Amino acid sequence: MPFRFFTRKTLFPGVTLNLSRSGPSISFCPRGLRHTIGPRGRRTTVGLPGTGLHYTTLHGKKCRTQRDNNTGGEPANPAPPPAPPPAVDPAAGQAEEDRVFLRAVVAFQGGAAPDDLRPPLENLKAGDAHWVLGMAAFQAGDWPGAISALQAALGSNDLGALCARNGVTLQIAVPITPEVTAHVEPAPQATKLVLVEALQASGDLRKALAMLKDLNAGAPEDFVIAMSLAEIAFELDDGRSMTMGWLAGILSAAVPDPDLSWALAFYTARARTRCGDHNDAIKLYTQAMAHPAVPEDMRMLAWYEKALTHDEAGDRTRYRQELSGIYAADKTFADVEDRLKRTKTIVNRRFSR
Repeated sequence: MPFRFFTRKTLFPGVTLNLSRSGPSISFCPRGLRHTIGPRGRRTTVGLPGTGLHYTTLHGKKCRTQRDNNTGGEPANPAPPPAPPPAVDPAAGQAEEDRVFLRAVVAFQGGAAPDDLRPPLENLKAGDAHWVLGMAAFQAGDWPGAISALQAALGSNDLGALCARNGVTLQIAVPITPEVTAHVEPAPQATKLVLVEALQASGDLRKALAMLKDLNAGAPEDFVIAMSLAEIAFELDDGRSMTMGWLAGILSAAVPDPDLSWALAFYTARARTRCGDHNDAIKLYTQAMAHPAVPEDMRMLAWYEKALTHDEAGDRTRYRQELSGIYAADKTFADVEDRLKRTKTIVNRRFSR
């Protein structure tokens, strides 16, 4: 999978223990540099903090370039025919392509603008070159440029080849929802997900949703795809592009990272509320609120939406109780104060009759 979620624990300053499905590893990491020893061998990652882009070298891996050697025997005729035009050395062409690509990667990592990267990368006509250009445009908020370059990367038949040939790994952090960040690499599925985000940002929600439906059909258990799909479905929320019952089923089939299961419960609760399944929604909101890893702002939002669900279900008493609890925790949260005033006004009118 091109999306990785892992747990990192600090043993002492500059040394961390990384826990993932591939096994534990130890990292020695001064700012901007990481050296890791783990089950996959030793690797050094160099990156600018905050960019989400890392350049990883695998130690002990040798890059070999094959070159043609002319080992023909002596010609039988002492007067040889005219020499043919000199052959182009494919290895030399590859080496130049590699140099241009890696320079562009370093420039991107250093904050170069997409317009500065475009001439050298477009001349390469390689999938990885289009990918880097697309990611640069994406990070700069140039949605048409990102869409065009990422589509070109996906249309190539060599996406990932330049990176593999040079023994390097490119990985960029892309926020998928406010709760989830995916670490994407030049691989088809990851690139499609970034393309979806660019389409969403450009306002083409229906095309983005159609792509996500295709991705979900191939990987229904993929939590990141399901969350991205839910976010766009809620943004459209027109009942035609996707019914909330269908969305609830998609979310139920996703398998989240344990630390993010609260987010899945929260989004599923929203879908259930829109389906009129108020009891299930309230249970899921409660589950999201109780999760030990839920951020405080998301816990408050789940609490608020839980209160609104009680109101939709016709339980005004629980609605007021939940609003009072939220108000006690944070008097400035959303429109809780106004809602409480309105409920008190309604109660006073009933008693005055």
